[in-house]
This record gives sequence, structure tokens and C-alpha cells, in this order.
Amino acid sequence: MAVPDDGIFFDVIEKHRNAIRSGLAKHSGNAGVRSKYEWAARYHNFVCRDFAERHPLPSPWDDGDEMSALVAQDAQRLMDYIVEDAPALIAPRRIALTPIRPGRAF
Repeated sequence: MAVPDDGIFFDVIEKHRNAIRSGLAKHSGNAGVRSKYEWAARYHNFVCRDFAERHPLPSPWDDGDEMSALVAQDAQRLMDYIVEDAPALIAPRRIALTPIRPGRAF
């Protein structure tokens, strides 16, 4: 992923996070809809973490260029926009599948 010329659009990231939080709360009693917001939260968090990992802060003794350091600082700020609502619910889950025996009605 590349950084846009104007930098990371933190206002857009914040609005996205807030929309997910709102959806998680609003649809807490509707598992079918809430699961979609849980997926969106997992994906949102993945993108934020992945970008931060791809652009780590330079070490103090690194003579890297100033632009790379600024990009890394912005990338690390993405960690402030993680959806933290009910972490157990938005963590990746395993799906348990039970085989259906032949001739069994659904």
C-alpha cells in the first residue's frame, strides 16, 4: 500500500472506525447484521496494523531520509484508530463444521 501524496486521511479512517463502532452497538442483538460489522472491524484493524508494520519507525541511529520518517510516524498513528469494541467478538474465529450425513434432511 502506498501513502497518498497528501498523507493518510485520518479523518476518513476515524469516520470509518466510528461507523463500525456504531454498527456494532446498534446491531448487538442481530447476529446476522452484527457479524458483518465484526468482519468490517477485523478488516479495518488488519489494514491499520499491516500499514503500521510495513512502515516502522526508524531507529535513532538510522540515517534514513526525513520523508520516510514522516511516513512512518503517520503510519504508526493508525494504531490509534483500531476498533477496540468487544475484542473477543472481532478477533478471528474458527468455524466448526459438522458433516451432513447422506439422506439427512436440512
